[in-house]
Amino acid sequence: MHYQYEDLGGGLQLAVTPQHRFGGDAFLLAGFAAAKKADRVLDLGTGCGIIPFVLQRQVAPAAVTGLDIQPAAVAQFHHSIRRSGLQNMRAVEGDIRRADALFGAEQFDLITCNPPYFCRLNTSR
Repeated sequence: MHYQYEDLGGGLQLAVTPQHRFGGDAFLLAGFAAAKKADRVLDLGTGCGIIPFVLQRQVAPAAVTGLDIQPAAVAQFHHSIRRSGLQNMRAVEGDIRRADALFGAEQFDLITCNPPYFCRLNTSR
């Protein structure tokens, strides 16, 4: 996969593609979330991982997990984690609706989710 990189400062480089990129609202959400250094954070629908990366730049939480259902997004986020040499961050592929099965009794201090701009409605119900 061919990635372009956004330099977020502090040695953090985030891979972006036309399919998985970010907008300015991610910075607002990350600031609003007000993570703390000791927090264990879960970002639902993480996409390219911008929110975990902004939180890393702001406070470097103890642990950050990004969850996404799209394999390409997870691979891209994982690539950014490796490229930036982060030990406190992980990318997990899975469905938000099955988060309990994915994480079991694991606990998080903060959960973020940047809502999508579009969704496909199932009108057959």
